[in-house]
Amino acid sequence: MRVFVRFSQSEIRIHSAVQNPDYVVCLDQNLSMSRFITDGATKKTQFILNVYNTKKLNNPTILELESPIYLVNANQVVMKYLPKPITNIAMLGALCKYLPDLPFKQLSEKVYNILIRKGEKVADDNVKMLKEAYDAIK
Repeated sequence: MRVFVRFSQSEIRIHSAVQNPDYVVCLDQNLSMSRFITDGATKKTQFILNVYNTKKLNNPTILELESPIYLVNANQVVMKYLPKPITNIAMLGALCKYLPDLPFKQLSEKVYNILIRKGEKVADDNVKMLKEAYDAIK
């Protein structure tokens, strides 16, 4: 599955797929090994990947691009708080580290304010996941 998100300070009027991404964020560890993960990527594309081993990436397709690659074991972070590896919030924290226009404090406050309706523990745990992944990505 492919999902595209566009970030901008101004209104976005384009509704098509992203052809040449600035960032590729892969939430699923198994998909980090796919050769299709580099479709449309350039040397400037930054890869933020959820992987089992943060010391080594074994995807030659990504390595050939010589693009910036950042690795985090988001599953390990998430499993401290959830019974299933739902990595979206953790990977958002990892991505935030490399988005120059999104301060971590602003993101964590927004996540907390959205999730507080599900309870204080849920909101707190999600902010902890954000922070742990933000700190862990290399």
